[in-house]
Parts: sequence; C-alpha cells; structure tokens
Amino acid sequence: KIFEYMATERPILGIMPGGEASRILADYPLAQCVDTNDTAGIVAWLQRMLGDKIEPVVDVSAALYPYLPATLRELSHRG
Repeated sequence: KIFEYMATERPILGIMPGGEASRILADYPLAQCVDTNDTAGIVAWLQRMLGDKIEPVVDVSAALYPYLPATLRELSHRG
C-alpha cells in the first residue's frame, strides 16, 4: 500500500514505529514518519498541512475515562 500512497503524490503521515515502512517513506519528500506515541509530532504535522483549516479540539478523555473498560484504563496508566 505504501507505494500506492506515494503514487498519489500527496503528503503522507506515517504513524508507526521505525521499520521497513518508515525507511521507505524516508526517501519520499512529502512524507513524515512519527512514532505512535508522538502526539506532538502528529499535531505539528497536521498543523503544517492544514493550517487554519483545523478546528480546535476539545479533549473529552477525562469525561470518558469512567466509561472505559478496566483493561483500557489500566493500559492508559502504563508509561
């Protein structure tokens, strides 16, 4: 799929750990790869690509926390 995405000649944000896919995308000038935990990198890329088109997002994670299954709550505390 990566080569099909590259053939579109559009920007690509690869959210993935390092590996073969990130090495392939490193050679594509319109791509950027960020680690799955790099939320700041993801936000920065989206801001660069979308600029003023981004609407502010309200963080509802605290409000939803009590409704998460116990296993997801446990995972959210692992660092």
